[in-house]
Amino acid sequence: MCDRQFYTIFISTILLVSGCSGPTTQQTKPGHRGTQAPVFVPKGASQTAILTDARALASSALIYYKKAQYEAAEKEYHKAIDKLVLIDNHIEIGKVKNNLTLIYIKLKQWKKADLSSREAIAVFKGRKLYPDLARSLATRGRIFEGRRKYRKALELYSRALDILSKHRGRAAFVAEQLSNIGYAHFKLKQHKRALCYFVQSATIHNRNRNYSALAQDYTYLGKSSLALKRTNDAMRYFQNALIADKVTENPFGIALSLRHISDCYFLTGRNREAAEHLSRSIRINTVLKRTRKIVTDLKQLIRIYKKMDDMKKVRQLSAFYNKLRKKIN
Repeated sequence: MCDRQFYTIFISTILLVSGCSGPTTQQTKPGHRGTQAPVFVPKGASQTAILTDARALASSALIYYKKAQYEAAEKEYHKAIDKLVLIDNHIEIGKVKNNLTLIYIKLKQWKKADLSSREAIAVFKGRKLYPDLARSLATRGRIFEGRRKYRKALELYSRALDILSKHRGRAAFVAEQLSNIGYAHFKLKQHKRALCYFVQSATIHNRNRNYSALAQDYTYLGKSSLALKRTNDAMRYFQNALIADKVTENPFGIALSLRHISDCYFLTGRNREAAEHLSRSIRINTVLKRTRKIVTDLKQLIRIYKKMDDMKKVRQLSAFYNKLRKKIN
């Protein structure tokens, strides 16, 4: 399967205290995460300075996260929590806990992800912060998705969508949950249901001109259609994914869409078009130096030329294929 991107990770949840008008000073409730000793809470300018420092640490964590330096991002978030504890800002601690969950998912540290997720949900649930609660539930869904427990992931994504529907959540986040639910149905081989949710998600992403997310929706619409043996529909969706990827100039997405279109042509017996599109995908992956992808595509391209009885091309590609196989082994 192709890697799914989680846009809320980068845009909506990773930035600490976005839109916060000022620090909060709510006291820890007795019994919440254990009875704690009273904490000295700085006032006035000291609170503002501490909050500013926490924001700076969160921004630093975001940079590390985008560079896939997850351990460094984790350290920066823990430093931010240490700052926020000083001013008893539990809401922002909950946001950081949610972000830490995303990091633990990347690192496949499931026990840490589970604990951090539970702590974030407890903060938002207790204060009826519905957008943040929906976000934390969706993040928890990612834990189960990462562990291939798709039914549980589906349940959590559905709860998040339900909250957003009742409390008028932002369209972009609603679309993300529709896409998440569609993906869970896809992994459960419930392809008709997957189509329903991906169509809804694509409609919103198209309206908002979120072409990266739109390309992903079209890709899974195509895959679901192929699973239902609706090859012509799949072709149309993959072509739309290609258009969206070209808008964002995403070479990885373009190469993937070309491969999918090639598969559709091959299934309908249009071998020359299949070879043309797959060759374009190989050229892009060559520039990107994705040797394993090239090997996989070459194997399929050889198969296509065998169908065309072009044995000269088969021999040429087979020699190149064997050379690359030795290189990666």
